[in-house]
This record gives sequence, C-alpha cells and structure tokens, in this order.
Amino acid sequence: MSSYHVDIDPAARRDLKKFKRNFSLLRIFISLIDGLATSPFEGKPLAGDKKGCYSLRHQDYRIIYTIYPESKTVLVISIGHRWEVYR
Repeated sequence: MSSYHVDIDPAARRDLKKFKRNFSLLRIFISLIDGLATSPFEGKPLAGDKKGCYSLRHQDYRIIYTIYPESKTVLVISIGHRWEVYR
C-alpha cells in the first residue's frame, strides 16, 4: 500500500501548541499523526455534521481528520479533548 501525505490545518497546529507543556502527550499525538501516512483508515468514521471525517483516539483526546484518496492526502483538522473537538 502506498503512503499518504499528511497535512495539518493551521487550526490543528494551534491545537498542538496547547500541549507544549505536556510533552509526553504531544509526542503521542505526533506519533499518531505520522502513522496516518501509512494507515489513514485506522480511525473511526464520523457521522452527522462531521460526516466524511475520521476520529483517531488516545484516551480522552481525539484527532479529527479527513482523507482525500484521489490525491493521497490526509488533512488533520482538529486535536483536543473529546468534549471540544466534536463541537
């Protein structure tokens, strides 16, 4: 299977910066995002107003992303606590 290119939306980059004091959690998020390049469909497909997006989970935190198979791109949209990212 060929790998995908992973882009991070500017809003998601700001979300990541919120975790700069929690280095272990930041490192886990970066590792999960890197893993999307080889297995983008690992996350859970979402429904409702987030239909077409996927959610990758770590404890109470979520990484929300969209997959564009035609261009082999994954776009990370949001990163944060599960109470925040689904709003």
